[in-house]
Amino acid sequence: MKAFQLHIRNMVCDRCIIVVRQILKQLKVIKPAVGLGHASFFSAKENIISLFQKKLNEVGLHIIINTDEVLIEKIKLEVIHYLDALEQRERTKNFSDWLQRRSGKNYNHLSKFFKDHEQINLETYVIHQKVERVKRLIREGELSLKKIAERLRYASLQHLSARFRSVTGITITQFRKLNRIEPTYNSMKEAIADLHSRGYTIAFELKGNHLLYSDCTTRIRLNETSLKEIYRFEDRPGKSGKSALFEVTATNGLKGYVLCH
Repeated sequence: MKAFQLHIRNMVCDRCIIVVRQILKQLKVIKPAVGLGHASFFSAKENIISLFQKKLNEVGLHIIINTDEVLIEKIKLEVIHYLDALEQRERTKNFSDWLQRRSGKNYNHLSKFFKDHEQINLETYVIHQKVERVKRLIREGELSLKKIAERLRYASLQHLSARFRSVTGITITQFRKLNRIEPTYNSMKEAIADLHSRGYTIAFELKGNHLLYSDCTTRIRLNETSLKEIYRFEDRPGKSGKSALFEVTATNGLKGYVLCH
C-alpha cells in the first residue's frame, strides 16, 4: 500500500472537486482527500497513477509532476482565492500584496517566473480572470452591472465596461446577446420537479466531504454517493447563486439532489 499526494492542473471550482472525488471512488482507492488543485489517497495498485491520469484527462484535468508547473498552478489557485475574497467583500489589498503574504515569496520573482512559463504577465492574467468572473455574474443575471462593478472592486461602471471590451473585444451588450441560450429546463423549479417525479426527493447540502439533509442534522459522506450533473444554470440560476444541479444516489438507497456553484 502506497500513499499518493498529487497536484492537479485546471481544478477551478467545487464541481472539479466533486468530479475528482467521483473518479477516485471509481478507482476504489483508500482514504481519498480532495481539495482545489490537489488530491491524496492510498492504493496498492501498481498502475493507479496511469489509471487516474487517464480518467482526469477525459474531463480536462491533468496530474502535475514538474515542480515549476506545481508553482504555476499554485499561483493560479491564489488568483482564484483572491477573486473569491473580492466577491465575498473581504478586506483585501491588491493582488501583489495578497500573493506575497500568502506565499511568503517575493512578488517580483513570482511575477517574472509566471511570465517566463506562461508567456503572459501575471497582472494581465489576473485582469483576464477577473473579466471571467464578470461573465459568470452577467450569465447568472442576479446583479446589475453597477453591482457587479462594486462587487469586483472596479473603480466605476465605465471602468468595468472599458476593461471588458479591451479583454474580450466585444461590448457587454454584445456578450449578453451572444449568451442568450435556451435551457433544457425553463427554471430550476422545473428541473427539481422533474427529479421529484423520478424519486429524487431529498434536498442535500454540500459541506466539505459530506452531504447534509433532514434540516442539516444528518450527513452522508461523498464517497458513499454517486453524483450525476443534470443541468448547468448559467443563464438565470436561483437567487442562491448556485449554478449546477446534481442528481444524488447514495449507497444506502437515499435519492435526491444538490445544488453547487
